[in-house]
Amino acid sequence: MTCFNIDNSLYKSFFCIYIFLETLLCSGVVYGWTSIVVIFKHEKFYEKFCSVLDTNSTLKQNWMKQERQNCDHQDLMLNLIFTVSAICKCAEFPIGVLIDKFGAKKARLVSGCLYAISCLGLGFIKVGYEDFLFRIFIGIVFGGAVQLISAYQMSNYIFSTKTKSILICILAGAFDLSSFVFLMFKVVYEAGIALNYIAFGYAIISFVMTFFGSLGLVPGKDKVARINNSIESDSCNQGTIFESIFSFMYILQLMVSTVIQLKLWYYVGTMHDNITKLTFKDQAQVSIYTNLFGYIQLGGILVTPIVGFLFHQSENKVDEKSPFLQHSNKRISEIRSCIKPIVVTIVLTLILCMLSLFSDLSLEIPCYVLYTIVRAFLYANNAAFIGVAFPASQYGTLFGLNVFVSSIFGFFQYALFKLTKNTLNGNPFWVNTILLILVTICLVHPLYLFCYCKPKKISSKKKHVDKKPLLKPEPITETSI
Repeated sequence: MTCFNIDNSLYKSFFCIYIFLETLLCSGVVYGWTSIVVIFKHEKFYEKFCSVLDTNSTLKQNWMKQERQNCDHQDLMLNLIFTVSAICKCAEFPIGVLIDKFGAKKARLVSGCLYAISCLGLGFIKVGYEDFLFRIFIGIVFGGAVQLISAYQMSNYIFSTKTKSILICILAGAFDLSSFVFLMFKVVYEAGIALNYIAFGYAIISFVMTFFGSLGLVPGKDKVARINNSIESDSCNQGTIFESIFSFMYILQLMVSTVIQLKLWYYVGTMHDNITKLTFKDQAQVSIYTNLFGYIQLGGILVTPIVGFLFHQSENKVDEKSPFLQHSNKRISEIRSCIKPIVVTIVLTLILCMLSLFSDLSLEIPCYVLYTIVRAFLYANNAAFIGVAFPASQYGTLFGLNVFVSSIFGFFQYALFKLTKNTLNGNPFWVNTILLILVTICLVHPLYLFCYCKPKKISSKKKHVDKKPLLKPEPITETSI
């Protein structure tokens, strides 16, 4: 039972604030990996794999300036933790199916406990027990995945079409921004606070946000079912789930999100190693660039509302008072509004791929900005596009399947990282070239959407013309008889 009437504007305001803060603090924290890995290295996790360690006493006075050599296997193990935990976002597919079928409230209560326990476990990790980091980060990602997909789904149900696109995009921005949590871990850690105290404090905050917030503000299964029935009765776009999954539109969207996410994961997974090489292992500079990356990522929240307003602007162009308006016509207009954001996302990713071809420290900050914009656009587009192009009752399954497939392919990030470290001697040029080609192929998606919407627009105009004579039928006269 929720604290407010679900149709009440006060409830909707509380829900917006709560769901934004929860997504900001507890959804995509694993993407702040570049910051947390610095702490793990200072805590000497997997340092046993380092064959040579500089023990110069003058350098040991400042841990940020310690130089490690021949720690490639340590880097591989830490990168593997990030890859495995990030891939666990694939759990959003079965989660989405279960939420669509059984409701979000119970799932959120369970995942809230799992998330808090995993964060608590981070405070107990010590040297010799680093392998538990795999389980901890799997729990963090799994719990955050439930919160995220249910937040999107509830927003899709509770709010009107014009509002939900903006809110979903803002939530995507909050998910993108949540990577700052581990940056705060690093800043507080450098201030002298032990990792275990930081982890315990964050576990308490996350438990209050996820468990008690869900208990009071998330509607139960019966109430969501009534909303769903109301949406379905007003909608003509109610094909089966298999028709949606095997539609060319969904498959192309899946390709775009998979390829671009692979590029982003590879960039994050290799960033610390690249900066270390470009700064000639100057750990002070590595820390500065790592912090800059985290701070620039905070700007993601400013980018995603742009996508939402593009949807909103296009929806306002539809004249819902027109007597000839069909639901499909409105859907075509909404799909058409997705084309420009998708094109911008792909083009910016292409630029990021091109800049990644050059090993130049001066290009790192422009790459940070591009990464932030691309990531924000990608998640906002993906979440909003599925909500617009497919039935609301299928949102959890379709969004979860999208994340599942893209996460499975995300495992190739570790393979690409290992290829770069071992076969290519740390030079990512050829891997970035392959990713550049794959991203270029993604331009097929907006081209297909343009072709899909164009004939529909013409046919709808033709229907409009054909129906006009029916409004004023000619009077029957004796002559005509």
